[in-house]
Amino acid sequence: MSRCAAPFVMVSSLVLNVGAGEFSEGNAVAWGAFASDNAAVSVSDDARRVRVGAQSVRLVTASGFDTGVRYPAAPTAHWNASTNTHLAFWTFADNTNSAGFQGNQPVVVLKTAGGSYRYEPAGNETHNRVWAFHRVPLAGDARWTRTTTGAPTLGDVNQIEIHQDTWDYGFTIYYDGLEFASIASGGNPPPGPPPPPGVNPDLVRARALLFVYDPIMENKGGQRMHAAYHLGDPVQLTERIVSDFRSNSHGLFLPHVVETNIVDGYWFHRDGFQYDDTTYDQAVTTGQYHSSGFDYVRFIADNGIATRVLSGDLDEIWLYQGVGAGTWESTMAGDGGYWCNSSPVQGVPSERLVCRHGMEFRARRRRGDPFLRPPCGEHHGPLLQAVGAKPCEQLERVHAARQGCARPRRRRQRAFPGERAVGLRLRQLARRREQRGRLVQLSQLPRRHALV
Repeated sequence: MSRCAAPFVMVSSLVLNVGAGEFSEGNAVAWGAFASDNAAVSVSDDARRVRVGAQSVRLVTASGFDTGVRYPAAPTAHWNASTNTHLAFWTFADNTNSAGFQGNQPVVVLKTAGGSYRYEPAGNETHNRVWAFHRVPLAGDARWTRTTTGAPTLGDVNQIEIHQDTWDYGFTIYYDGLEFASIASGGNPPPGPPPPPGVNPDLVRARALLFVYDPIMENKGGQRMHAAYHLGDPVQLTERIVSDFRSNSHGLFLPHVVETNIVDGYWFHRDGFQYDDTTYDQAVTTGQYHSSGFDYVRFIADNGIATRVLSGDLDEIWLYQGVGAGTWESTMAGDGGYWCNSSPVQGVPSERLVCRHGMEFRARRRRGDPFLRPPCGEHHGPLLQAVGAKPCEQLERVHAARQGCARPRRRRQRAFPGERAVGLRLRQLARRREQRGRLVQLSQLPRRHALV
């Protein structure tokens, strides 16, 4: 399988055209705030919670309804944004209400000469206690719905409004890096600078989120899915994978699972279908699984994945799920995403690429140990091998990590799923016999089990 880089690169260019630069730098006095229920609101400059420059704009509101900020306070800006493609900004929310934010937000309104544009995201993109990057396409798209009032024009924009809403009452939110921009996605990133002295450019330290769909199945005596079907424990399997990575790369690839999220529930498919305990057990029994494929866009949005990757909190997502989820071994999302064992996921705005590796449980055993294999049984990559892999293959992907995914390796079709693992096992036995003085020629191994 293709192997994605741990350190991701920005592949989008951002060029300011309105000549005004960032709108949120030390100028809170020029901002306004509002609350539809007339609750207390205030805006101020803040040098403690900053994403761009030296200061952000801090909104404190006691409202439990539509509330937010305006810039400038009076609609007199007269910006020409007709040559721009996006409005971009960062938010950091501090919401102590247990239910969090309510509805799809942030909602952006551009008040222009002759009317206004309103932009609403397809979901809630205001995430609590983490920086979130918002990139609003001025023309609207499938993720940001644009509606018009009157006869607005981007050639004469007078004011920007950002609307928020919460369950219960009151929250604090910081805005930073607000600016009109022209963003062109795609293309190759520029070459990086040479490494500083004493730094090994081949060393990769990846921060991974281990996300496991392992529901408690009431129709199986309250067992987790992996136990109900006599499969490997995903946490233990991951510990073995991490250990294999470290040893087989000779210390060049050092992944670290920074968070483990074991979900008592099932994944969503692209057509909105979701299993329950009964329907999934029926699918396992009959071998007839729902076929619309795993909904990557929903998974990334529902769990704030792109925001966490963009903020530097995560580098990779390691996803376990049951058989039949319709995932790829690996896939990529974000601006400039490219082939990574599958076509890139569309509709995920992120200037830092999101790399997601999929694994599923399989009832294969080796001396009593669970065996993990990737979905889509056409081939097996060293990332997902629980039984060891050639160090040269690991190193090949570590060296390729600086440029993203390793180039796909062409493999002949196997006669049956799991053949690669069998070949690995035979070679391991041959090596042991060599060490014991009973030489076995690897070329004499069955050709159908040879590694390619």
